[in-house]
Amino acid sequence: MVENRGHGNHSADLTTNPVEDDGIQRFPSTENADAFGNPNIGKVGSIALMINNVVGPGIVALPRIFQQAGWLVPLTSLSFAFFASSFACTMTAESMQLAPGNHRFDNRMEYCDIVSHYMGNKGIGSTQAWYYVSQFFYNSCLTCLNIGSIIVTAQTVDQVILFLFGSTYAYEVYPNVGFLVERSASMHTLPFAHDAHGVVDPYVLTLGYLVSCITIMPLGFLTLEENIIFQLVSCTVFIGIMFLFLGLFTTTADPARLHAVGNNLGQSVGVSLFCYSYAIAIPSWVNEKRKDVGINSTIWLSAFPSTILKILFGILGAMAFDHLSDNALQTVVQHQTKGAWANTVRLADFMFSIFVIGFGVPLFHIFVRYNLMNGGLCSRRTAAFWGIIFPWLVSWMLYNGDLYQKFLNYSSLVFNALTCFLLPMSVFAVAIWSGAAWYPEQLMNLNSSAAESDVEGEEEADDGLERVAMVRAVPAFLGHPLHFAIALLIVTTIVIIMSISFQIYE
Repeated sequence: MVENRGHGNHSADLTTNPVEDDGIQRFPSTENADAFGNPNIGKVGSIALMINNVVGPGIVALPRIFQQAGWLVPLTSLSFAFFASSFACTMTAESMQLAPGNHRFDNRMEYCDIVSHYMGNKGIGSTQAWYYVSQFFYNSCLTCLNIGSIIVTAQTVDQVILFLFGSTYAYEVYPNVGFLVERSASMHTLPFAHDAHGVVDPYVLTLGYLVSCITIMPLGFLTLEENIIFQLVSCTVFIGIMFLFLGLFTTTADPARLHAVGNNLGQSVGVSLFCYSYAIAIPSWVNEKRKDVGINSTIWLSAFPSTILKILFGILGAMAFDHLSDNALQTVVQHQTKGAWANTVRLADFMFSIFVIGFGVPLFHIFVRYNLMNGGLCSRRTAAFWGIIFPWLVSWMLYNGDLYQKFLNYSSLVFNALTCFLLPMSVFAVAIWSGAAWYPEQLMNLNSSAAESDVEGEEEADDGLERVAMVRAVPAFLGHPLHFAIALLIVTTIVIIMSISFQIYE
């Protein structure tokens, strides 16, 4: 599960890991070695990647959440999710660094490798059991996120085709069989919401879905390092679109539309947690970032402004309209049907779905593929099938249908809560609890120095090789890292249970 990652050469120096032998293959095979990227992602690319993962598709639902729940509960839940997820990310990175022989991040450890290493060797149960359990939850979490993003992107591409050419096409598989033509360019309903016989939500394979598959799926075969250029484009588009819509919101904003406490609080916490599912990206990014790129600074500098933007988008969007849909951008498009802004707003909506949500799909492909390959669980081809091809084989069946969307919402909440919050905090607690003797002496000294340095929690070490950013997940003023991790884990668990309960009984 751990690959010695020489700078620019993945096949060299695959030596024995100092961790005790637990019967699990720890290195990729020669066939898989060149399937990973080199540690070349710089600071700008890292921040763009983090912002894209912090934002996610959940941001478009925030205005409605603020309008229904009032500003107090969503503001509190977003603030909590921001802090909890950011600490989960830094804890994941420090857990990687605390592994024997990995204080310079020379060994490649993916998410499931970290969980199985600590929870298996020093926790409860066997390493193999934890490895397979973490693979199930991690891949399930990413698959849920992937399917949702694929569907939104495909629906938008169908709308683009309708807008440009006046019609789009699909093949209906069930309950009827045959080709369908959609000529309704209305933004109020999705294409192919019913078939020629009036059947609602038929199973269809649409032209937009095929176009999305052909253009987006190949990006999943690239490495994370190679995908950074697309993440830079995605981040630039996102920032531009957000400022455009924030400006439009201010033109119709009425504070009377937003109350302190609303009458529908059930989804506030769940959506807030869903908006911060970026701990899944940390191990792969750490493996392929430049060694001198600060981990703490990148995570916090990306998450904080993204959180401010989310809050502004939610509050101003809630004040801008009387009734909002789940996708606030669609609401703006529906209200801007005429005038000079009409086509600009519609284009912005299209670009958000394609360049922001759509460009997030290859990242999910890559993370799944990396985890399956790095631990030796799958060959390169098998990992590509489950990580890239499989989501596209099944997502088209969920193009229509509210029942399946609700299932995806509930399942993604459960998998996201475990994968992005509870497991990273638990792993870090076990690493600190059992790891005093594991610390390389150099890392102990560097962490002690970092606690006293001007840059809290992070320091660069120069040992004659390459400067490497050290990680301190919990600043000294927050107390002992173990005590803080356990307290945060307990509070987060309570919040997640309450959120799931609210949604079940709503």
